[in-house]
Amino acid sequence: MTASSYEQRLKDRLDTLELNWQGWLDGNAHSREQLIVNTHQLSGSAALYGYVAMGEAANRMHVLLKSQTGFAELKKAWLQLKNMLTEITTAN
Repeated sequence: MTASSYEQRLKDRLDTLELNWQGWLDGNAHSREQLIVNTHQLSGSAALYGYVAMGEAANRMHVLLKSQTGFAELKKAWLQLKNMLTEITTAN
């Protein structure tokens, strides 16, 4: 996959993460598990395509989800990751 095609797929990633985030807020435990999986995958792939900061943000969210940390810290990590994805997907 090229960096350009990866960037195009990030919009779908963002949509999926947003659905999972909202589902988890609505009490869906499966959505939380999907957030864990999706943030893990994003943390690995982002760095491969030159998005080191986004990969680190995804990893931070992944770690926070797995550690079941406080909601305020998790929400901050989510908003940081979401903003990064939004900037990338709207720039293209």
